[in-house]
Amino acid sequence: MPPQFVRASHIPGAEVVLDDRGAVVYMVVSDPDNAPEISFTWDLTGEGVLPGSQDTMDGTTRKFSQIRLQPEARYEGALLTVTANDNSGSPVSISWTIGVSEGVLE
Repeated sequence: MPPQFVRASHIPGAEVVLDDRGAVVYMVVSDPDNAPEISFTWDLTGEGVLPGSQDTMDGTTRKFSQIRLQPEARYEGALLTVTANDNSGSPVSISWTIGVSEGVLE
């Protein structure tokens, strides 16, 4: 069984706004067959694959991944995508558009 989306820090497709502290974004997936084997990839348009995500088990059938985005004005309008993959051939991905608050743009 492939990973199934459970919840995320922000509604998929919504905007994640970076303030002067940046933002923390997360995703939880469930996979009763293979949860420990799930890997997450965080990708940001213009930046590529982002390092520094923290992945942990959330019970026995769910896995959690989060990343902290720094307050960077250049992220304005970029697309952040996280993909959960258990090598079943059916990864699950969600994306958000990045917005930057005015204080970061100065």
